[in-house]
Amino acid sequence: MISTSDILREATQAFGAGDHAAAVRLFKRMIAASPESAELWNNLGQAYRGAGNLASAADAFDKAAALDPTFALPLNGLGMLSRLAGNWTLAEGYYRQALDRQPIFPEVHFNLGVLSEEQGHQENARWHYENAVRQRPGYVQAKNNLAVLLMADRDYDTAEAMLRDALGRNPNSAELLTSLGSCLRNLGRLTEAEEAYLTAVRASENLFEAKWNLALVQLAKGAYQEGWSHYRYRPSANRTRHILPEETLPPALFGHRIALEGEQGVGDEIFFLRFAPALMMRGAEVSYAGDDRLSGMAARALPGLADPASPGSSSVAVSVADLPYLLASSGVPASLRLTPLEGHLAAVRQRLQGAGPPPYIGFTYRAGLRGKGALYKEAPLAELASLLRELPGTLINLQRELKSEEQRDLEAQFHGQVLGVAGDNTDLETMIAVMACLDEYIGVSNTNMHLRAAVGKSARVLVPHPADYRWMTTGRSPWFPDFQVYRQSADGGWGGAFASLSSDLSVADG
Repeated sequence: MISTSDILREATQAFGAGDHAAAVRLFKRMIAASPESAELWNNLGQAYRGAGNLASAADAFDKAAALDPTFALPLNGLGMLSRLAGNWTLAEGYYRQALDRQPIFPEVHFNLGVLSEEQGHQENARWHYENAVRQRPGYVQAKNNLAVLLMADRDYDTAEAMLRDALGRNPNSAELLTSLGSCLRNLGRLTEAEEAYLTAVRASENLFEAKWNLALVQLAKGAYQEGWSHYRYRPSANRTRHILPEETLPPALFGHRIALEGEQGVGDEIFFLRFAPALMMRGAEVSYAGDDRLSGMAARALPGLADPASPGSSSVAVSVADLPYLLASSGVPASLRLTPLEGHLAAVRQRLQGAGPPPYIGFTYRAGLRGKGALYKEAPLAELASLLRELPGTLINLQRELKSEEQRDLEAQFHGQVLGVAGDNTDLETMIAVMACLDEYIGVSNTNMHLRAAVGKSARVLVPHPADYRWMTTGRSPWFPDFQVYRQSADGGWGGAFASLSSDLSVADG
């Protein structure tokens, strides 16, 4: 006869091996013999959760919590289930009940930290992670998440010390190594950052975040072939639609049809289309099916493009952002050249003349999206306005998606000065004409910067730290050789950048 301890051992082994169905069966067998055991009901809840049966898991956790009013584990389990269901309020309630029963519970503080981050409550998250680490000094995950929050506050030195301490306890943690790499990248120590990312990749081939971050460092240093190889693991890639390419393309592609598809946004599509001529030179029949607003411009810039709707053999769909890897690119092709339509040029010139006297100076100060894998860029409006309002000519506000309070802030910053508008800034045919007509364009990296390069004009770009790979680490960018670059410092200051910008504009104004 099998003993209870043997069944428990078998159930625990099944759960550890990922055989959750067997674990459920064995825990239910034990509960049949000991129905008042809160611990067994909690174990059954864990097994059900592993098996994906969340409703049964919740029932089991509820039973465990009711059987023993001092038992905190099932309440933590219910909090985790509620968070998965998107019910943040219920999740927080369960976590706090767990802490009422067991005040020293670092896992619950960690879970509350994660929940707070998801709600955008960074200070609360930091407080909970600090409590988790205080209650368990060796809590690697909590230290990692806390270090990431410290980096968001630009406290890089403290973050680095915390990550190195955690790595002393767990030197092969790919997650910790990746965070350390990001910390070092923010500190401007790119060689050390690259080594941290490489070590993370060696520790875990499946941690795509490490490869993606490694790509950003390698590309910023000009190691293009290695960088583009790791760039395949970017979080924006839809690998259901575009399968991860494992091999580069052959030099001759005659008879092949390739459909380039967009990814990441209009600016990135314009950037990566600079690689399309090299693909066409290999003999492939190439079509483009990206953002509809770019279709006409792309057809004018690449007259050899095929119609994506034309009949014939099926095409292979390729993300335009995979082109550099597929072409084994080690160089820097010039920007695509886009030609504005004459009718749009005439309309924009008339609009500018109505706005005020030349020179016409366009500006923006934020772009991008917040979130994991996204690139958000913002320069301080107050400093930019202080500089721009002293310039002669007419200022043209090209900032998109202005909210009413932001419009009021603009009016205040520019002391009531009227800011011209050159047209619909969501219409790309209009915007490319605007970029061709402006005497100066100043702003953060955005779609307009790509359009400005595409019409062969210079610009002055404000680059937040750490710089996007396209702006390299120092000096001018080979991708935008005619652009002047003004960089935020590692400590978050813009003083040096705006001083240089002011000096350069003074020289340009004569």
